[in-house]
Amino acid sequence: MKVLLISSGEQPAIKGLCTKLNDYYPNDSFEHLNYYSKNPYPIFAKIPLLRYIYRLLIFMSFKTKIRQSDVINIHYIDSYTEPLIRLIRYVKRHIMIVVSVWGSDYFIIQNKAVSYRRKAFALSDLITFANTSYISDFAARYDNKYDHKVRQVRFGLKQLELIKDILSNTSKDELKNKKQISAKYCILAGTNAQENQQHELMIEQLNMLPDEVKRQVCFIFPLTYGNNKERVVNLLKESNINYLIYDNWLTDQEIAELRIICDIIIQLQTNDQFSGAMQEALYAGNQVITGAWLDYSDFIQRGIDIHYISDFPALVDQISAVLALIELKEVNKNPDRVWELSSWEKNIIAWYEIYKEYV
Repeated sequence: MKVLLISSGEQPAIKGLCTKLNDYYPNDSFEHLNYYSKNPYPIFAKIPLLRYIYRLLIFMSFKTKIRQSDVINIHYIDSYTEPLIRLIRYVKRHIMIVVSVWGSDYFIIQNKAVSYRRKAFALSDLITFANTSYISDFAARYDNKYDHKVRQVRFGLKQLELIKDILSNTSKDELKNKKQISAKYCILAGTNAQENQQHELMIEQLNMLPDEVKRQVCFIFPLTYGNNKERVVNLLKESNINYLIYDNWLTDQEIAELRIICDIIIQLQTNDQFSGAMQEALYAGNQVITGAWLDYSDFIQRGIDIHYISDFPALVDQISAVLALIELKEVNKNPDRVWELSSWEKNIIAWYEIYKEYV
């Protein structure tokens, strides 16, 4: 079986999927194709129709790969998806086409885009989603017309494997000593410097924590990307909490170590699809405090314990309550459940079974 995974852009997640498929199923062939190419002529970038035609012509240059493939998996649905599928069918009529919807592509496009997405869904053989909530919304939005095509499958998180390896050779306390962190507890405050992390509201509440709690906690702020870094730094300078800022690019190893040294992650952004950072933290043994406005029903269904707050003023009491829970040192079952949900070891099988359906 030969599978071609297509994206418009480099997309590390798809590269990771392709690598894992080749590792687990060496008798089959899996290849990632990025059909995005920067326009060599400025006028192409300025005129939508020319830009559109140019990108499709770039894709047509790969027609030999299409003919050699049994399955094509298109990742991320946009205005190019429908003509892309038509071109694929033109090159090779009898080929299985899977369209994978990531989430952001499903919701950020306005209602005027529904028509071209409907055509793409109609022309595809299978449609994949990561979250149960998206599948339910999709069924309602399209009157259950494409339900027979829908499959649920997720990307695995490579960081889980790295966290597992690190914990087999060292401990949380040893890593904290290595990083010269003396606080009893570390709390990860958000995951990046984007505005939707709501740092201002978060820091306002952290300043209101009891002094005995503040003395025991170091708050870690990852600000490696996002447009709100300067604002967050200024707020922290004016705060009365102990904090560390990570604002340089982190290696996979450093990210994994960061998850391990923390005890709690505060995840209160305005919206989220299926936070990889939060899952990594859960696997590393963290407790999670998140907003009740975020849909993590898939976690709940898997028995993964997280702590919800309905608004920011509840954060102070919730932090104290979770720290008290940590002191009890009860067995944490979240790591095993997250592994079952999001490790490549478990998810790669589901991807392979999808590709085999029509082959």
